[in-house]
Amino acid sequence: MSAIEANTRFLLLAVLAEIEQFAEIPDDAFGTGDRFVVAISRDGVPFAPAFWVGRSLSPARRMAFSRAARRLVTREHVRRLTEQLRDRVRCLVPTADGLARAVSRAGDSVDATAVREGLARTRWGRSLADSMGANR
Repeated sequence: MSAIEANTRFLLLAVLAEIEQFAEIPDDAFGTGDRFVVAISRDGVPFAPAFWVGRSLSPARRMAFSRAARRLVTREHVRRLTEQLRDRVRCLVPTADGLARAVSRAGDSVDATAVREGLARTRWGRSLADSMGANR
């Protein structure tokens, strides 16, 4: 597997994990103004490869993840939300195909119920949650 393919796989699974964990955030966290909660609720999964990897990234490594995100867009697995007036990735929003691919790749390690619940807590993910419920 090439490095860019490894990065695209990593990003899809990281997005899935964030959505799954979002289901577990206490309801009272929604009124606190927490940046992560606000962003994922309103826009999509915040693009945080350094957090997902667990260490700071060199500019080249961050660019590699940005290229992987572009590839996922080309394949119609995600939509990229960028910063205003820049082409810098801010959030990723999975498509139905991207979500299905991520769930398939995650296999038994994913809690599909938590993914549906996490999606249902967002503005952008409710229709994805409904489609997951229909495919059970």
